[in-house]
Amino acid sequence: MGAINHLKLNKEQRAELEKGYREGKSHALRQRCQMMLLKSEKRSWSEVADILGCCEVVVNNWMKRYEAEGLAGLATKPGRGRN
Repeated sequence: MGAINHLKLNKEQRAELEKGYREGKSHALRQRCQMMLLKSEKRSWSEVADILGCCEVVVNNWMKRYEAEGLAGLATKPGRGRN
């Protein structure tokens, strides 16, 4: 996968993600918050993917979206998923 990028979080961002992980309304949001928290612990793409049962590409895509949009970027956008 190339270079391993680490997510650097300030106290506010970490607190926001931890709250989302504990209190998120959907399983998907809680899992994505956990994903960002694991990446901030300097874990590799593959390590995070193994822990969460997904692939490295998924971790990379959500990390890019989090970096661009913050916590709001981890929410499922309207029109996605089942109707």
